[in-house]
Amino acid sequence: MTRRLITAAIGLPILLAAIWLGAPWLTVLIAVIALFGMWEFGGLSSGLGAPPTWPLMIAWGLAFILDAHFGGGNTAIILSAGLVASLTLRTLRAWRPTGVAPPADAGSMASTVTGWALTITGTLYIGWALAHGVLLRALPGGREWIIVALAIVFATDTTAFFAGKFFGRHQLAPAISPGKTWEGAAGGFLGAVFVGAAATSVFSLPIALWQVVLLSSSISIAAQIGDLAESMLKRAARTKESGALLPGHGGVLDRLDSVVLSLVVAYYAIQWMTM
Repeated sequence: MTRRLITAAIGLPILLAAIWLGAPWLTVLIAVIALFGMWEFGGLSSGLGAPPTWPLMIAWGLAFILDAHFGGGNTAIILSAGLVASLTLRTLRAWRPTGVAPPADAGSMASTVTGWALTITGTLYIGWALAHGVLLRALPGGREWIIVALAIVFATDTTAFFAGKFFGRHQLAPAISPGKTWEGAAGGFLGAVFVGAAATSVFSLPIALWQVVLLSSSISIAAQIGDLAESMLKRAARTKESGALLPGHGGVLDRLDSVVLSLVVAYYAIQWMTM
């Protein structure tokens, strides 16, 4: 716990400063976080016996973030180019010239296909999703909106932990994460709505109460799904943590799990609510 608090005491001011200053500092910070996150994802994928195309995944993911920095108008082009490039590289990897015997079994071919799928997954799950943090900051009132969104995510994590610790009786997803309970999930949901209402009120954001409830609950659900998704990936890779970069917290993905999907949901929900 001491190491967790020290890490948070160092990382949180850096994050808040980057959010407050905006471009290019927030873009740089998100790019660095995404870089480490994709590197860890590659390590987890290797544990599945199907490593992704790391250089392409990293370049592809960073391209989404850079595009968001300049307005996000080329997402379709970047997505299409990455799909073509990733499939081409994987096909060339599996190709054998005439007269060269194929692998003894289909296992290596299956690994090649799975590695291609994981390259796409890692890029979208980390690079594309985190790019929405840059897009969210660029909205009118984006500084306040991104702080509210992250506050809802952190409130979900914190209240879910304590509600599960003190009141948890019924397992939420025992095959994925045995420690999570329905009581914890409900506590995280309620904590998110309370903090969302308080934060939007403090910043005097132009949003009705029903919209606050909808926004907070949507982000909370996305945060908890993201947490379970990363737990599923780690369980499949037979590891407890995605890395060891953050003392007391594990790896970058261990801290990003509830953030990545939440940023996507927050961006489109806030954009819709403030049109």
